[in-house]
Amino acid sequence: RYLVFLIRAFSNSSKVTALSDGHKEVELSEFDIMLHLIHQRLPDAFVHRESAIAAVILPESSATKPAFSQGETPRIFFEKLLADLSERVRQLNLHIAIGGPVEDIHHLSQSYDQAAIALKIGQTVHHSNISFYSSVQIYDIFAKHPDPEELKSFCRSMLSPLIDNPHIRFDAITTLETYLGVNGSLERSASTLYMHVSTVKYRINRIKETLGLDLEDAEYRLRLNIALMIYRLLLHDI
Repeated sequence: RYLVFLIRAFSNSSKVTALSDGHKEVELSEFDIMLHLIHQRLPDAFVHRESAIAAVILPESSATKPAFSQGETPRIFFEKLLADLSERVRQLNLHIAIGGPVEDIHHLSQSYDQAAIALKIGQTVHHSNISFYSSVQIYDIFAKHPDPEELKSFCRSMLSPLIDNPHIRFDAITTLETYLGVNGSLERSASTLYMHVSTVKYRINRIKETLGLDLEDAEYRLRLNIALMIYRLLLHDI
């Protein structure tokens, strides 16, 4: 099986001084360092770079060894890679997007297209340097909806009491999104938001009062989650 992943460097990519093979000091961008780390750790990968984007084709296993260590998922691998890179640069300005696996080389374009979608949508809806197509696929379905106005109308019907309310002086959308994302756990929400549990509890109670509906209702929570996804996808156009 094969995976395609894309790496995009932003224009303000950091640079560091490193030693070349000839032991001379050279200035490298974090993009250069990332590609060097990939060559080191994934020697069977094929890398094609154009400007600020690199496409990497990775056999999940080869005749010699598997691409990842035993028990290591692609997410764990890339998180380790980014952690290693973050020790060398001041700020990460890269985004990695991974397509789904395909069975043979003739279907590589499918994995590439999925990685391209993950790269485009992931930067909008995720607060992470890594996006998997499997995680953004639902957003892609919404993005392809033939009537964007219908999506906006649904989103506004669900969230406008929180978006347009001058009496709510905190980020109600992020609070609600986090709370629903951890299945209604105040403790995990507080940990994610770096807040005290009592602060999160107060905010959730204010959100419940404002919406006037029960967040424990499964169908209502589903509709809220869909509305939040649309909101993130169309963030500047609701």
